Amino acid sequence: MTNSELIRWLLVAMLIVIVVVRRFGLLDRIKEKRLKQDQAAAEEQRKAQRRERQEKLRKRAEQKKRQTAEILQQSLTGMQLKSMAVGSLELWYAEGGSPGDSPSIILLHGFAGAKEDWEAVSQGLLRLGAHVIAPDLPGFGQNDKNPDLSYDVSHQAKSLRALVHRLGVQRAHWVGHSVGATIAAAIAYGVPAEVATLTLIEPFGVRVPAETELDTFLARGLNPLVIAAPTGFDNLLNFLFHRPPPMSETLKAHRAEEAAKHRIFFLKVWQQLRGGDQAHLLDLLLPEIQLRTLVLQGAQSRVVHPTTVQAIQSMMANAKGKVIDESGHMVMVEQAEETVRQLAAWLPLHQV
Repeated sequence: MTNSELIRWLLVAMLIVIVVVRRFGLLDRIKEKRLKQDQAAAEEQRKAQRRERQEKLRKRAEQKKRQTAEILQQSLTGMQLKSMAVGSLELWYAEGGSPGDSPSIILLHGFAGAKEDWEAVSQGLLRLGAHVIAPDLPGFGQNDKNPDLSYDVSHQAKSLRALVHRLGVQRAHWVGHSVGATIAAAIAYGVPAEVATLTLIEPFGVRVPAETELDTFLARGLNPLVIAAPTGFDNLLNFLFHRPPPMSETLKAHRAEEAAKHRIFFLKVWQQLRGGDQAHLLDLLLPEIQLRTLVLQGAQSRVVHPTTVQAIQSMMANAKGKVIDESGHMVMVEQAEETVRQLAAWLPLHQV
């Protein structure tokens, strides 16, 4: 075979290969297969990067939780910081003393507050031999802030009752501040057998003839209990206290950052707790409650009017009231010793 014939046969073979490849799409299949392999490799790389980012975020969140727990534990002398799964929630709480022979006292903080608000009162009650549980209300303190959940009084009461039962307490003295007072009253109304006594400190939800500064702000569409930036925390303290007490810079920075960070969430929860018919829920609940009830008010409160004491006494047969001087809304913080003294005189601490 001559060179020219060989070349002709090679050209024919190449033409045949080209025709076959085009006819059966082999080249396209090869390209498609390579493209899929490249896409799969790229997707796997993206997944690996996402897993790495998620792991970094998880570790950062865990570190943040540990740092937060360390900060808060320092302000909970004599109490142990714990958490427990209750339904779909993880609820944080502080506990001190031993249940059983000692009376159990449940301390519920107010709107946008935290269990740390009870630090001084809990220490005083522990010295008197009480078993004390101070939970973060769902959506507040260390608890998750899931905007898709409900945080109205009914849901709050249900979750907190479940927590207390999980801790082995079936009957206790319930003490609530601000919105926490409304929740405690709802529990006393719904399951009075589980409530030994009821204490309401600066309770929201009672109609009185006079308006407070808070009422004036709310009528203008403003909520001074919710801040937009950490720099507004001092203004919040001045609104809540007659004379703001000292606070460690670390704890203050933490509370300020959390308050500003969750502003939108807190406004939503406020509507669930205080919007519409919820605003005056205590007017409906308290006349039906026959339990011994103590009401404590701050004489200089800008949030709840001092005449609330008289209003509650007029609607409850077993209510006793006390207006505490030199105190704003945060009575249990600003006048902790007097709060403990009032509770010690009121509660039968030797029995539940």
